[in-house]
Amino acid sequence: MLLIARRLSRQRFRIELVNNIYGRVIKKLIERAKRRKIFKRNKKGLEVKILSGLLYFFVHSLRKTSLFMSLFEEISHESVQKYYHRLKYILKEPKRKERRLITVDETIVRVGIRKCLFGLQ
Repeated sequence: MLLIARRLSRQRFRIELVNNIYGRVIKKLIERAKRRKIFKRNKKGLEVKILSGLLYFFVHSLRKTSLFMSLFEEISHESVQKYYHRLKYILKEPKRKERRLITVDETIVRVGIRKCLFGLQ
């Protein structure tokens, strides 16, 4: 019984930790958006705009993002795209790694019974 109670308390701790981190991140993004005034109209809430922009960043599908966000508030895929492009101004640029070699395109060509791999570099 004690083991189950410990597991439940660990799960609650993890949930509270995630909610706390999520809350802090969203609050910081809302403060930045208010400070820089990147959204002109206030027809939709700032939370909805920021969440839809972040969700599109991770999902890469405007229609799926708008469909999911429509569960909370009616939103179109065009609005999601606008919110994402506005949100780029308050997010930090990711650090880019320096690479020595990048393969842009690769193709496997069969010549007789042999397969050859060609890469454009």
